[in-house]
Order: sequence, then C-alpha cells, then structure tokens
Amino acid sequence: MAKPTAVFLSIGSNIEREKHITLACQTLKHHFPSIQFSNIFDTPALGFEGSPFYNLCARFESLDSKEAICQKLKGIETEINQGQYERLKNRAIDIDVILLGDEQLKDDMTHYPFILKGFAQLDAKFQSQADARKNEIEALITQELPCNA
Repeated sequence: MAKPTAVFLSIGSNIEREKHITLACQTLKHHFPSIQFSNIFDTPALGFEGSPFYNLCARFESLDSKEAICQKLKGIETEINQGQYERLKNRAIDIDVILLGDEQLKDDMTHYPFILKGFAQLDAKFQSQADARKNEIEALITQELPCNA
C-alpha cells in the first residue's frame, strides 16, 4: 500500500484578503480533508509595490501524484482569481507548493522567511530553522491572526 506524501503550501492574498483567504481555505479543506492551517500573517508585499498580504501555510497528506496535486491547486487558484493572475502583482489568491515529501519545489522559505514560522506551527521539524531567523521573521510580520478554517 502506498504511503501518503506530506504537502506543504504557502497561501497569500492582498485583494479582499479575508474573503479570499477564507474561500481558499474552505475550498482546500473540501479537496484535502486532512489539511491543517497555520496562523495568518499580515506582511507587506515583497518583491513589488502592492497592498499588504495575508499569508499562511498549510499541510496535508495525499496519495495523489505531484501532477494531480499541482493541477488541483492551480484549478483552485484560477477559480478564485477568476482567471486574473500575474506574478509579482496584487492578487486575490496565490497558492504555492513549497514541499512535496522531501522534494523542495520552490525556495520561498529562503525568500519569505515567515513561511518557516508557518511550517513550524504545522510540523516541529521546521522549528530550529524558524528560530534561527526569528528576528527577520518578526520584522516582516505586522500582525498574527488565528486561522478559523
């Protein structure tokens, strides 16, 4: 019997943040019932001039292939964004797969260190990395809110 793979996501919104984060979390929970969410972090836009973001992380386990998981997530992102999405621009929702099992698909943990804090809330194996960048993380987060998904 196949063993489920742990999937770690980064989720962000800076257009109608509360509405779109709530919608994304509800939709993700429908597709991935085992999903868990970190707290929500209020952070500035990084890499471009834009409105502040609500960011959070999520973790779930799946037997699906990488392609199937990514396709499902892209569909959720496209639906919420209503087809409107440009990288490094304001957006209703951005969902990125950061880790799929042991495979790192994006290096966002390096560029956006608050992701480490979110991952540490979901899995203790990330705590030492988050602790090492604590000052940098705290400087980025203007507010931390519970996720009620």
